[in-house]
Parts: sequence; structure tokens; C-alpha cells
Amino acid sequence: MIWLDNDFTVNLGGFSDQTLNEARELPVGSTLITPPVAVVSGNLVHAFGVGPDHGLYHWVYNSAARFGSRWSPQEMVGINIWSPPAAVLTGSNQIDLFCLGPERGMLHTRWNGSKWSTWEQLGGAFSSLPVVLPSTTGFDIFARGLDFMVYHVTNWKPGGPADWQLLGGGLFGEPVAASAPAAVRLTTATLVFVTGADGGIWYSAFEGKLWRAWISIGPAQHAASVGKDAVTFISEPVPVPHMSGDLSTGGGGTEAGPTTGANPAPSQPPPFSIASGEHVDVFAVGSDNALWQKRLDHDGWHPSGDWSSLGGSFACAPSVVAWAPRPAITTQTPPAHFSLVGPQTDNTIHRWNFDPTPTPLSSVGTWSADDNVSHPTFRLPTRYTFAVENIHIDNIRSPSSDTDLGVATLKIGGWPLRSVNFNFGDLSNGDHIYDWDRLGFIGTVELCEPVLYTYSIVNSNNPGVEQAIVTMTVKGIEDLINDLFKSVMPPPLGSLYGAGLFAWLGDKLLSIAFGGCDGLVAAGSMMYLTGRDVQEQMLHQGSGMPRQFLTSTRTELGDPPTTCQNSNYLVFTSITQT
Repeated sequence: MIWLDNDFTVNLGGFSDQTLNEARELPVGSTLITPPVAVVSGNLVHAFGVGPDHGLYHWVYNSAARFGSRWSPQEMVGINIWSPPAAVLTGSNQIDLFCLGPERGMLHTRWNGSKWSTWEQLGGAFSSLPVVLPSTTGFDIFARGLDFMVYHVTNWKPGGPADWQLLGGGLFGEPVAASAPAAVRLTTATLVFVTGADGGIWYSAFEGKLWRAWISIGPAQHAASVGKDAVTFISEPVPVPHMSGDLSTGGGGTEAGPTTGANPAPSQPPPFSIASGEHVDVFAVGSDNALWQKRLDHDGWHPSGDWSSLGGSFACAPSVVAWAPRPAITTQTPPAHFSLVGPQTDNTIHRWNFDPTPTPLSSVGTWSADDNVSHPTFRLPTRYTFAVENIHIDNIRSPSSDTDLGVATLKIGGWPLRSVNFNFGDLSNGDHIYDWDRLGFIGTVELCEPVLYTYSIVNSNNPGVEQAIVTMTVKGIEDLINDLFKSVMPPPLGSLYGAGLFAWLGDKLLSIAFGGCDGLVAAGSMMYLTGRDVQEQMLHQGSGMPRQFLTSTRTELGDPPTTCQNSNYLVFTSITQT
């Protein structure tokens, strides 16, 4: 297992049955701004990651070394890198690397055991790390485009051209891809999965000639199932294929867990062939931070309704899928034992083990958590808290106090817009400091993803219009984002601060009949065209530990109605590495 600790330094370690083996940290200074990637070749572990200078670095850990450091010296492989690499072991000591370079085009280089080849440009323009499936003749490559659609190239060969195609060709209702794609190959088909902007997971299949139309397998849990908000997905899907000969007998066509949907329809066979004895388990993190699972086999999806919740409190999708050792001597096909290792919201790493042995409660096996082992700490360099820190009022709008309602939104890439509102109550002049979650969010911003955080504060002494204020404000931000995405050129970063956003939201709230001194008193935003811009600002203008960037926006309103005052609000907002 390879991960970043609290200082964003690479660590290498492994879980035994009961404990985490000793962590082997890289030398001080070997910090990364993206999660590390590793491949294993014999006694060697090749680790890769993007440094603060956006260079791509390579280290080798030799478990057989007896003297000195087992880590090799740091080696720079590339410069101006825009994504974590996809590393594929294609020979006994041959590694193919794919990543995004300048202009966010796809790049490739190969390690032959002693040196790296010259970088090749595969073209395109993307907003996610690549996903690569090797074959005996070439590579199938998938990535999310700048338009948040999934693109692919089939059977690309080093040195040859790359003919990028929209997956589905624009004819099959392609989903807007919130997450990076994930792909697996079975005996009869290649499957691609993505979390859509609707919070559900979608997939498409290729059987050798054409890609099938995209199919939604829904959110984790529909709203009708529990009588409250649906549980949508907030991470990329993690598919785990199980090929023939890797499975225990039975299990095909049985439910993988309880179905909470109301009278779910029976599972239907997929619109393509899957060999008997093969299946794919798909995992993803829901908006409740639990891990959810669904299984596809030749009979269809199981459960047929809502997904099965495995619990936990995940900060992101499981980062490692590890197959457990098989028995040395066996008289039957060994069962598909495997483990998921994932970061939790308490900044520790946990492991879950799957045992496919049927039980009275589950015919497909059971999950168990390693609660008695040590849990290493970690940090994700692309995970941030966006929040209002302090509201400093030099002059309220009302004669005695302002009754303020705050609304904040966060939009990251193709992910659904998030919103939160908080009633501050009666405020007078002075400082008003609040916990981050009053008007804040935690979110992961990849290097190629744009991000927009907004806040607005309305003075309203009428509780009857509170919901209308929230609804109209969120709708106004949605309209703003849609206009931004339609623009050929992005707006200047400063155009959404202060007066620009205030005027936009003020127009959206005109339909609300405010009385007296009520109305919008403050608005502001933090906007970045890419997550790399966030990284740069945190690096050069952030301070403290955890690192934080603090900014402020002043909103002054004159020409007040009779009995009202000129208002003056100074709002401090922050981005903190979480």
C-alpha cells in the first residue's frame, strides 16, 4: 500500500493479518500534490507522483536490498504535468506511463528497465487522469474531456496515431461525467463506468464492434426508498472484475445485500453477454460517505433496486483493491477473497475484507472491517474546505440589528451543485465568527477541474420568505454556472467577486417582496479555472498547518430607504487543505 502522510510525503507499507507493517517513508522533501501511484515488478516497487513544481517523479523501492536505503534517488520523468499518471506494467520490467501534459493533452512514455523513452503526444484535451487497459496488441485508453464527456481510443500502439472518439459517438445519450471514468475487461466485453452529473453511476459495454448505449444503474439510494433525500454518489466508481475460475460455486443471480427500494423489479439480464461464472463488483462512495456496492453477472444487477451499503465513512473511493493470497494446496477453485483499503473522513486508512463463503444471511459472502489493526494517517493534497470564516460588519442596514440569512454554494467540475444555508439571527456591528460548516463544504478538486464557491447574505426579518430566498439564490447560481459553461472564453477571475456577483443575485431576488430595510447585503465568491490554480495559490499565498488561504470581500450599500442605513459588510472566506 502506498499513501501520503500528513506532510504529503510518500509512505509505503502493507497490511498483514493483524497489523500494518512498518511504514517506509521517502526522504524528507519528497512531497506530492497528487496521490501517489505504484506498480510492483518482482522485488521492486515503482512509485510515481506529481510534485509541487508539477514535475512527474519516480522512485524505486527494492525490498531485497540489504544495505543502505532501499529507496532509489528521486528521478524526474516529466515537467508541466496536469494529472496523476496511469502506470501499467507491460513486461517483467517494462512500465508504460500515461498522463496529461501541457494544454492537457495525453502523453506517453515507456520504461524499458534502464531508461525512459521520449515522450509521445497522443493529442486530445482532457480533465481527468487517464484509465488504461493493456492488451496483447496495444492499449485501450479512456479519459474525461474538457466538456465532461468520456472519450476513448482503441488499441493504441506506441508510436502510432491516437484517434480519440466520444464514447457512444454522440448518439446514445452520453452522461455528463462528474468523475473520471473507470474500465475493466471481461472475457466477452469491456465495461466503462462513470459517475454522472446526476449523482448516479452509468456504464457502457463494448463487445468487439460497437459500444452499447449508456445505461444508468442509479444513485445509491432513491428518495422514495427512505422517505427523504436520495443518497447520490460523490466518488468515481471502482469496478472489480472476477473472471472464470476465480469464483466459488454458486452466487450467480443472488442478491448481494438487502434491497431497500420499494418493490424493486426483478433483475434483468444485461444487454450483452457475460460468461457464466464471471461478474463485476462495483463500489462507490455515497453522499452519506458510506461505501456502496452493486454486482453485475450474466443474470443482471444485484441488488436489482438500491445498492447495498457497506457502511464506513469514506473520504474518497477505495484507493487500493488487493487480492488476498490463495491457499498453497487446494482441491477446488479458490474463492475470490479480496480487500478494499480506503481513506476515512477521520484521516485514517482502513481495510475491509471480503469472504465469498456463503452464510445463512448472504449467499454471496460477507464483509468484515479490520477494526483491531493500526490505522495509518493520511492526507489528500487535493481535498479542501471552502468556508466563510468571519463576517465583520462596520454598519448594519437596519436601525437596530440585521436579521441575516446566509446561503453558500460549491460547484466542482461536473459534480452537482451543492448548497447550504444558515440563519445567523440578529447581528449588530462587529465581528461574527462561525464554524466552517455553517456556510462551508469539504470537496476534492482535481488538477484539471474548475471550482466556484459563492456566498450571499440577505437581511430578512420575514421567516415566510426564507425558503424562497434560498431557492432563488441557488437557482441564480445554477443559471450563472450554465452561462459560464456556454461561454467560449472564461470570465476574468475578478468579474465574479463583490459587485459582479451582487448585481447578478440582486436581479434574481427581485421577485421576492422585501420590506423595510430587508434585502441582499453581501455576496462574494472564490473561482478557479483549474484545481492547479488552487494548488498554486495555496503554495504561494497560503500559510499555517494545515495550509490555509484567506481572502475578503467588502460590500457597501448606499442610498438606503427611509429609516435604513448605508450598510458595510466585510466577509472573510477561506480555503483550507483538509
